[in-house]
Amino acid sequence: MNFTAELASFVGTLSGGERQKVAIARVLVTHAKIISADEPTGAVDTNSKKIIFDRLRKLADNGACVVMVTHDVDLVSKTDRALVLKNGQLIKTFIKPSASELLEEIGKR
Repeated sequence: MNFTAELASFVGTLSGGERQKVAIARVLVTHAKIISADEPTGAVDTNSKKIIFDRLRKLADNGACVVMVTHDVDLVSKTDRALVLKNGQLIKTFIKPSASELLEEIGKR
């Protein structure tokens, strides 16, 4: 498919990863100050995952409020704060969490 045809495509024809990339692009072009990201890297390849997280990290470093929901411990260990939830209840809060701390807490549950 050529680029022009891709621009004319309906969202329903895009893969999950392509949809996620479009959503991230929308956030970047609107300069949003509050960003809610539900599994923003769940359907993308490893390289795209790094790019997406780095962009969200940069937005947070520049004053945006980024709330990210993920099961990816590697990504969570690169955040400022992590909230561990179980059955809708807040179990623990971490400031600058490490992967080992998170894995230990998850292992308790």
